[in-house]
Amino acid sequence: MKFPTSAIAILATTLACAKPVPAAPTAPVPHGTVTLISETGALSPQRESWFGLRFVLEPGWHTYWVNPGDSGLTPKLTWTLPAGFQAGPISWPTPQRLPVSKLMDYGYENDVMLLVPIRGGAAAKAAASAEVSVQVSVVVCKDLCIPGKAQLSLTLPVRAAASAPSADNAARFAAARSRLPKPLPAGWTVRIADAKDEFVLTGETAKQPIRGFFFPQNEGQIDNVAPQSIEPAGKTFRIRLKKSPDLEATPARLRGVLELDGASYLVEAPVSRPAAR
Repeated sequence: MKFPTSAIAILATTLACAKPVPAAPTAPVPHGTVTLISETGALSPQRESWFGLRFVLEPGWHTYWVNPGDSGLTPKLTWTLPAGFQAGPISWPTPQRLPVSKLMDYGYENDVMLLVPIRGGAAAKAAASAEVSVQVSVVVCKDLCIPGKAQLSLTLPVRAAASAPSADNAARFAAARSRLPKPLPAGWTVRIADAKDEFVLTGETAKQPIRGFFFPQNEGQIDNVAPQSIEPAGKTFRIRLKKSPDLEATPARLRGVLELDGASYLVEAPVSRPAAR
């Protein structure tokens, strides 16, 4: 079950009819604020520059991961950039499990920053100043869901040489990067098997984990509410993932984030099928 699109459309129309607010680095969203932050004090035509969208929400309210789970919508960013520059994909922090009634959402409460790289191409040129602007479309939920939009803007110089971040920004971006899932360490393996009404994730790591949870990157693949528990299996472990009742065909691969004892890792593995009899 998803948050009804008809209700989103009605509320979005109401918001669209409101008086426009001039773009600034910080703007309100339902039950919180969002701020556009540049890691450095300038854009560079030859290098990657990182920007953050920092959401600060009132207690109990949340926004969403790339897979929102059973309700809500993923935040959407629409960038307006200087000529020759292009925004890359969002780097998503490891989400939280957020139970709402009988549903399970995947997202973020309190304070979270989404990181986005902006890259210069052959047409990018140095300039005294340039505007980086982004429209943020977001749904914020608690007992109900409220969509909102914010227009954010920063004016920065475009310099050939990279500039160092301020101490405050260096700390903010380091904290945000610490919440990103990491690649699986060398020597670790993850396999996924199709087993009728469930997927069986089998992992081999440096030591037997005590707690584990798999967040699927794509919607409609597993039953988000169903419990997941670690099953020791010799030097390996298993996590059984109940299939979503909405799943029509077994995917060729499963992608997502595997959280083990508080650390999180990016996982992508083919789904093996039972041998034909």
